[in-house]
Amino acid sequence: MELVPVPWVEHVAALRAATIDVGFGVAASTHDYPEGVTATTIAEEPLRSAMLPAGHPLARRRTLARADLAPLPMVLSERAAIPSLYDAIVGAMRRAGREPKVVTAPGSFASVVQLVAGGAGWAAVLDSIRGGAPAGTAVRPVRDLKAALEFHVLRRSGPGEALAAAFVDCIDPAGE
Repeated sequence: MELVPVPWVEHVAALRAATIDVGFGVAASTHDYPEGVTATTIAEEPLRSAMLPAGHPLARRRTLARADLAPLPMVLSERAAIPSLYDAIVGAMRRAGREPKVVTAPGSFASVVQLVAGGAGWAAVLDSIRGGAPAGTAVRPVRDLKAALEFHVLRRSGPGEALAAAFVDCIDPAGE
């Protein structure tokens, strides 16, 4: 086994190019991956929180609603990175009564944090981040935002991938 460092947003391309045999992904569902890539869910986490610049007036509140966030620009990775997540968050904001102004961030969480901390807008984030908001930001629960992210182990589909499939089978999603 050889560990090959690949940015998470490039795991699918590396699988398809046969640079790696097993990768990891984050998406709203296993259906976000292209044909030829098999995804196995290993964890799921709610995404019902908003990260705001620390000095923003909404950061002083204990909880927020989508309507509170609707007038603000929303920082999201480009749609191609996680299409179903992008669609879920943009759709939720549309249902709050506004067409969101999306500020597109490069495909990394660090880029999203930098844009939010710099005042570019707010971002939907995993609930687990509430306990340790990145420097320059505040994270608050959003009462009526319902989304989740799934964490996946990925492999190429088809014949000749038996070893990768066996490796994936060794991962116990239940954590036992």
